[in-house]
Amino acid sequence: MSWYKLAQSDFFENFNIPQRRIVKKDSPTTKPITLTLYRSFDADINKLEKTSNGFILSPEKCEQGVLWFSQSRNVAEGRGKYLLTYPLQAKKHYQTIHYEDGDTTDITPESFLDLVCPTENCKYFMGLELPEGWLFSYKTEKHIVSTIPIIITQNMIQFNGAIEE
Repeated sequence: MSWYKLAQSDFFENFNIPQRRIVKKDSPTTKPITLTLYRSFDADINKLEKTSNGFILSPEKCEQGVLWFSQSRNVAEGRGKYLLTYPLQAKKHYQTIHYEDGDTTDITPESFLDLVCPTENCKYFMGLELPEGWLFSYKTEKHIVSTIPIIITQNMIQFNGAIEE
């Protein structure tokens, strides 16, 4: 039994909250989703390596050898001259639970929770699975990092409001 399930059952017992009876659990399923990630940077766009599809951002020239991204625009803004908005294709793992009152809710499958390693960079977290070369950071904020070069296009980049020197 996971720590989450134990904590949840203690909560209901401690506050005498009646638990709704589960009548059915669907099989775990997966669907594709797009995560919108944000990253500020100062690189001279004209000096980035170019391809026919856009520019290449490489983790080799970044802090700790990875490209750091946030799922929050507010966290990324103001940390560099440019703001990159990057759409990352990922997978969402979930299981639908049906209650006796007819209500449903989606949860992260127990089998998926066993894949998560909260003290190391890991490609699994909160039902999300990142593609190869992408990881959730071990940090509390759970930034997303890329260990592989990525291709970005001009329309993903906007001036971040930093003062040009």
